[in-house]
Amino acid sequence: MLKHLSVFILVILAYTSVQAQELKMDVKVNYAQQLKLADPSLLKQMETSISEFFNNNKWTDNNYENAEKIECNLLINIKEELGANSFQADFRIQSVRPVFNSNYNSQLLNYIDKNVRFGYQDFQPIENSSTTFVDNLSSILTFYAYAIIGFDQDTFSANGGDDSFKVAQNIVNNIPSSVSSGDVAWSALGSERNRYWLVENLLSPKSSEYREAMYEYHRQGIDLMSKDVDRGRLVIMNSINLVDRAYKAFPRSMIIQMFSDSKRDEIIEIFRVAEKAQKRRVYDIMVAIDPARADQYSPLKA
Repeated sequence: MLKHLSVFILVILAYTSVQAQELKMDVKVNYAQQLKLADPSLLKQMETSISEFFNNNKWTDNNYENAEKIECNLLINIKEELGANSFQADFRIQSVRPVFNSNYNSQLLNYIDKNVRFGYQDFQPIENSSTTFVDNLSSILTFYAYAIIGFDQDTFSANGGDDSFKVAQNIVNNIPSSVSSGDVAWSALGSERNRYWLVENLLSPKSSEYREAMYEYHRQGIDLMSKDVDRGRLVIMNSINLVDRAYKAFPRSMIIQMFSDSKRDEIIEIFRVAEKAQKRRVYDIMVAIDPARADQYSPLKA
């Protein structure tokens, strides 16, 4: 009897452990050209290892049911072989959030980390690098795990992503200078749109209105549209006004561009049928913060 009870408890604990994970990450590793130095099987093993790393690790103290897991994608487009076990690639990170009482998922992240240099050995363990630097690939993947979770948490509670963003910042701070000199995305001296600036922007007091907008847009706006479309649209309108204020206070912030990259199509659809004054206000704001895509907002040009 005790033996059967022990087995039952182990099964329950195992089930609980599976349920606790936060991420449901789909990983693809692509290489458009024929490999010359690396074994093709290495890329398949890399894909499997990265997928297991994201989906099998427990990232926070919160428990997530299966239906609550954050759906996300990582596409690694290898652009160049630097050796048999080293590569240069673009990492495209995407994540979505379910909208309450609907079958619709709202995109939160749509970002490309370009020209990433990293190494990977066959069956190399990828390790959680939230407190200690292990290798560049482990740090990059751990950084994005916490970034994805933080973006998601911000949409369910005001500044809910603080703890996750602080872990991501700690990862940046733990990068040795010998690594950041070769991967300038960890450095303030690199592009103004990189890993360093992403987390710096998110935790800056200048971004407080942007982060307030993320909560209002999702939890108080789009989540309520199944009950009251007009009220939900009005709240989203107010949140876009907050984004505009954040843009004016922090015009070089990369998170403003990330907002337009993830929300452009959604905002156009939400306000396509809005009243003229709302459409025009949204058009003016989005064209100002996203000038390179100004023509795409033409349906809102009332």
